[in-house]
Amino acid sequence: MTKRITAVLFTALALTFGGCINEIDREVDCVNICQRYQDCLPGDQSEADCRDRCDNSSTGDVDACDSCIDAMPGCVDCTVECAGPLTGN
Repeated sequence: MTKRITAVLFTALALTFGGCINEIDREVDCVNICQRYQDCLPGDQSEADCRDRCDNSSTGDVDACDSCIDAMPGCVDCTVECAGPLTGN
């Protein structure tokens, strides 16, 4: 019985903290994306607007955009990959 309760508690903690880790990763990705956007197109949109659009985008789109930004130094290199997070689609 004790082993079963321990297993249930461990599973619950893993699921709880697993969700937190994903949320933190997404927030960091959106900060990176919006900072790059501001660096490349200053004044085009506020950082808060960018963050709102990024937060409303799919996780796959956010991850693809952030990976591209990490790999490519230029401003136009990730236009396709970042279209979703920057437009909220």
